[in-house]
Amino acid sequence: KPQYGSEADLTNALDALRRAFPDDNIVSTDEGERLSYALGVAYPPPGTLAFITPHRVVVHARSTEDVVTVVNISRKFRIPVVPYTGGTGLEKGIEGLKSGTICIDLSGMDRILEINEANADVVVQAGVSWNVLNDTLKEKGIPLFFPLDPGLGATIGGMISTGCSGTNAMRYGTARGEWILNMTVVLPSGKVIKTRQRARKSSAGFDLGKLFVGAEGTLGIITEATIRLAPILPTTVAVVQFPSVRHATEAACEVLNLGAPIQCVELLDSNFLRVLSTSPLRSTSSRGVQDTLYIKIQGAPSLPSAPSADIDAQMLATSTLMEHVMKKHGATGYQLAKDRNEAEALWAERRSALFVLTGYAQERGLVGYGMDVCVPVSKLPDLVDVAKREFERAGLFGPILGHVGDGNFHAFLTYKDEEDLKRVHAVADKIVETAIALEGTCTGEHGVGTGKKKYFNSELGAETVKTMKGIKATLDPLGLFNPGKV
Repeated sequence: KPQYGSEADLTNALDALRRAFPDDNIVSTDEGERLSYALGVAYPPPGTLAFITPHRVVVHARSTEDVVTVVNISRKFRIPVVPYTGGTGLEKGIEGLKSGTICIDLSGMDRILEINEANADVVVQAGVSWNVLNDTLKEKGIPLFFPLDPGLGATIGGMISTGCSGTNAMRYGTARGEWILNMTVVLPSGKVIKTRQRARKSSAGFDLGKLFVGAEGTLGIITEATIRLAPILPTTVAVVQFPSVRHATEAACEVLNLGAPIQCVELLDSNFLRVLSTSPLRSTSSRGVQDTLYIKIQGAPSLPSAPSADIDAQMLATSTLMEHVMKKHGATGYQLAKDRNEAEALWAERRSALFVLTGYAQERGLVGYGMDVCVPVSKLPDLVDVAKREFERAGLFGPILGHVGDGNFHAFLTYKDEEDLKRVHAVADKIVETAIALEGTCTGEHGVGTGKKKYFNSELGAETVKTMKGIKATLDPLGLFNPGKV
């Protein structure tokens, strides 16, 4: 077990930080700030803030060199460090330790350093959010985008560190794919490494970059990254209703296995549609509240100078194929957006799902608990069946959203008090156990933090976990980087 510094060491570390960063805006011991940087958006239910451990100090880094300085001070006095970028994680991956932690805030490292349009890549600092990056590319008239799309505000450093994905994962994959060409990483030793060059492929040695993807800052702190971009293709949206999740999933599997050019396949279940039906974000109330697929269809590429149709021939051909397959699997309704505006309105229903559910909970004085697991796509209906039975047995309301294209399942459970929360945790445990039994994972895209750590042995096996611990001990022998996570 790591041996961390004493209170005297903490005091000495704080003094050293203030000497290294004399600017009053860099080193903060403000109580509210220390707590907020340990929470992020994964806030606890009212009345339980006492159980969240704040950091002892927050250092607002401005460069890789700043991070190195903090790491060297932390190592000298044996004070653990916790990196922070956007704070959008949902599994308490940025909480402090009672023995005392230094939070390294990288959110101010938010510059886009290079845009290489010809090579379709960019170099960014860790605090750049994916949506700001894409907005910047659009403003510059560059027809490229970064396709990984978790929650708004998620930053590149955190996205890599949690192995994130999003609605585009079915078409473009996840952060564990080939989107990350190179990273600048500060190691626990204070040394700085580049994981590879900018070339699109390399067979030179170990793929060191993959060590830091999904490691949640436990092996190194990512300060910069070179990431690939993809061409923007025209899209439209179809919305399809089914009598059950099983019908919807089987239809989606058949369409995808035919190779149709589809970017996203998203499931919103009947419980979510009931919530959405009361929201002003619903584009129309005529579709009812059955289990529904929201499908984004890609069109054909065209020259920038050519006029673009709202729906091109490729989209229409794909839609015709889809409608045939969907109806074969029992679809009760099929709607293809008539133009670009309607496509955007339909997709907004999916994109705004978290805001709709959060608003629903708040209006009723409830707290929301979000969870995610992932299974092989064909097993998704079995998982949903178990989840709905468990919700009913526990007396919980749990709308379900899913990235059907890759078997990722999200549930949003609402509760009012501690007794409700105990039932929520029991149901969440059952869903995770079921996912692992179905050859799935305890987390498809939210990461591990402290919230999912207890499932590691059952999912990966003792020897795999032991191997991971061995890598951690080699790179971080003092156990100073984001301890207690993963």
